[in-house]
Amino acid sequence: MKKFLLFTFLFAYSFSLPVFSAEEYATSQSISSRGNDYDELIHFIQQVQEEIDRTRYILIEETPDVAEYFFEYIEKMQIELIKVYEIVEIENEQGTFDENVYAEVYLILEDIIHNLRYIMDAAYEAQDQFENQVEENQMKYQEDREKIDKLYFMFEDALIEIKENYENFDYLPFAEEIEYFLRYLRDNVEIEWEKVNVEGGEYQTQITDEDFDKFEYLIHEMFMAAEDAGVDAILDTVKTPAKIYSLDGNYLKTLNKGINILIYPDGTKKKIMVK
Repeated sequence: MKKFLLFTFLFAYSFSLPVFSAEEYATSQSISSRGNDYDELIHFIQQVQEEIDRTRYILIEETPDVAEYFFEYIEKMQIELIKVYEIVEIENEQGTFDENVYAEVYLILEDIIHNLRYIMDAAYEAQDQFENQVEENQMKYQEDREKIDKLYFMFEDALIEIKENYENFDYLPFAEEIEYFLRYLRDNVEIEWEKVNVEGGEYQTQITDEDFDKFEYLIHEMFMAAEDAGVDAILDTVKTPAKIYSLDGNYLKTLNKGINILIYPDGTKKKIMVK
């Protein structure tokens, strides 16, 4: 984003200089009204120097996030101003300072002033775009974090249901796989966020619909395994006589839909979920 703005500035800067000649400028009303005066020109050079210093200060204070990308062009103008000052001094010492020199130097100085103002306009625009990008990145990052939180809540709800309805099911291998997947998603989010903060640019959304689909698939696999484990437990009940009770303690002749409590001859108890 910053590089694009910089290229835009360079392109515009190359077309910003006036196309009329120094002679035409010397004969214009603006020049004739100023007069052909060495001291006046030196004073103007000092004013341009103050404008360069002021522009540096404003860049740092008001456009801090993009200022460094414009300093190079400020320095070029600084060098140009020094060369102009040296030319004026040499021409004055040699006695060759005339109307044409005055007009040409004045033109260069006004070009510097013009482009300093253009730099500030470009810097303000770049700063606004930078701040908008930062705000958009923060919003996308927060959305990804909220998606991660939602997946963790769904995972916790699934584990609660598994523990309540499939008491003897070994869910840990499935839970570890799901936790690994969630950590992978969370790490991707943090890596992308750190990259944007270091390198700049646009935050790329990390949590997609495909990730939700995979999460739901993993949860489904866990419940299917729990169902299969429940069927095995029912078969064990047929092989090993046990008394069947409902949750409220009523004796049942056969397994009913819902949660059944089995009490074996040795006193052990087991909950069975029948759907």
